[in-house]
Amino acid sequence: MIWKRATICLCGLALLTMCGSAGAEEPPCRGDKNEAVIRAALAKPFQADYDQTPLNKIVKEIADKFNITVLIDTRALDGVGLDSDTPMTLHTAEISLDSVLRHLLKELELTYMISDEALLITTPDEAEGNLILEIYPVGDLLPPVPAGELVYRDWGEDRFAEIEEIIQSTSAPDSWDSVGGPASIKGMSMGGRELLFVSQTEEVHRAIACLLERIRKQPAAPIAAVEPVGKPRLMVFRLTADAAKEGQTLVSLISRRIEPASWTAEGVSIEAAAGAIVVRHTPAVHQQIGQLLKAMNVLTPTFDYYQGGNVPVVGSLPAAANSTPR
Repeated sequence: MIWKRATICLCGLALLTMCGSAGAEEPPCRGDKNEAVIRAALAKPFQADYDQTPLNKIVKEIADKFNITVLIDTRALDGVGLDSDTPMTLHTAEISLDSVLRHLLKELELTYMISDEALLITTPDEAEGNLILEIYPVGDLLPPVPAGELVYRDWGEDRFAEIEEIIQSTSAPDSWDSVGGPASIKGMSMGGRELLFVSQTEEVHRAIACLLERIRKQPAAPIAAVEPVGKPRLMVFRLTADAAKEGQTLVSLISRRIEPASWTAEGVSIEAAAGAIVVRHTPAVHQQIGQLLKAMNVLTPTFDYYQGGNVPVVGSLPAAANSTPR
């Protein structure tokens, strides 16, 4: 898939102001101040009062009022038989500029996107050829890893499956690569953060941001008590036969590479056991260790005894609950 434009933004839900979040601060999303100004303008109130007003005149009024650059993609409009002076009629109360534009452009089956420091009026087909990569933190929306789990496994993809399905089924369902479209979504854990990497159009990103905000506003279901996130707990990493011969070397590597100052703390330990590395540390450190060992291809697949199914996972058989590494 070739992207004409892919812009990376690690800014969480910078688009939430478009969903009506009062007082939300607009962070510098894409490393460009002008684009941040445009996004802030889209959240500001605006009242439309147009009666057969040419589109280019409306564009000029918006540009002047909010001191932003607004352009019309004349080539794309020509391709669908429209002109920049096409007359438009719309009367609204004072609502966000984003909502005004969506109501206005919907009549002509047009959309807008932010491109090269400008707000560009264009066609949906053209927007689909200019996918934008946004990164959404979603750790608070994922199911928790079971507190009693003693077997290391890569929970990443399984934990993201539900939120990915919700987004794909409610936000432009026909646009995702899973059904032959150009857009994509992928959940990943990086540096202790759970992130969704989404490549989509400007319009769909707005819908996703609003969807996640609405989900966060829903009352959470009662959750059974779990161990505190920062409390050390036991985890066993089962090694391949070749790697098990270098168990102590791996222990030294882990101790040097991952939170090196933490291993002398009370209740924290790491040791090479029979064909495994046994670690007592926080879940966040367990995750880092698992990612490191997985990248080194030294973990052996076993079966998931906790879920009762013959599902291969990367990790180890469960350690005895009362075992305590030295």
